[in-house]
Amino acid sequence: MNNLQPLFDKLLIKPKNYSFYIEALTHPSYRNIKNLNYDYQRLEFLGDAIIEKNVREFLFKKYPEKDEGEMTKIKIMIVQSHTEVLAAKSLELNKYILLQNSLVDEQGNIPEKILEDSFEALIAAIYFDLGEKTVYQVLKRTIIHFYEIHCLDKTSADYKSLFQEAVQKYGKKCIRYICKPYLDENNEQKFKVELWTNNICYGVGHGSKKKDAERDAAMNAYNKLVKK
Repeated sequence: MNNLQPLFDKLLIKPKNYSFYIEALTHPSYRNIKNLNYDYQRLEFLGDAIIEKNVREFLFKKYPEKDEGEMTKIKIMIVQSHTEVLAAKSLELNKYILLQNSLVDEQGNIPEKILEDSFEALIAAIYFDLGEKTVYQVLKRTIIHFYEIHCLDKTSADYKSLFQEAVQKYGKKCIRYICKPYLDENNEQKFKVELWTNNICYGVGHGSKKKDAERDAAMNAYNKLVKK
C-alpha cells in the first residue's frame, strides 16, 4: 500500500483508523491474490447509500423552492457513475487502489468501474472513521463541487474553460491539444490526448471518443495546475 497521506491531504481529513481506508482501496482481485478476508465491496455497498443521502440533503437545503421532481433530476445528475469517476480521478485514487496488475493497461489506467466503486467505498470509510459531517464536507468538495461549477452537463467544454482561465493567471496563453489515436488490447479505436501549454504537458487523457479524451486531459491538467 502506497503512503496514503497525500490522499488524506487532498481530502482535508485526519484519519483515526487507517484500516477502514486500506479496506476501501482493496479490490477483490487483490484480496484473492493475497488471501485476505476483506475487500472494498461491503464498504462500497454502504457508500452508495451514504452519497445519495447526503446529496439529497444538500439539494433539500439549497433549493427550498424546488419540488421533488426538480430535485430528483439534479440528484441523478450528481449521483452518477461519471461524476464519481471524475471525483476518483481528481483524487488520483488509481495511485492507491490495490488490484491485480492485469487490470492496469499500458498507460497505467484502470477501469472506470473500479474507480467508481473505490470512491463509494472511500466515502463509507470516512463515514465510519470520522462521521457523516466530514463525509458531507468531502462530497461538497468533490461531486457536489462539480455540479456547482456547472461541469456535469457540458463537462468537456467546462474543464477546457476552467483550465484556460487558470493558465491565464500564470501568464500562460498558448494551449494545444494533441490527439493520438490507438487501438486497445481488444483492437478497438481509442484516443489519447495530450494538453500542452508553454512547451509543458499538463495533462493526458484517454477516451473512446476524441472529445472524451480532451475532457479527461483538460480535467487532469486543471487539477495539476491548481495544486501548484
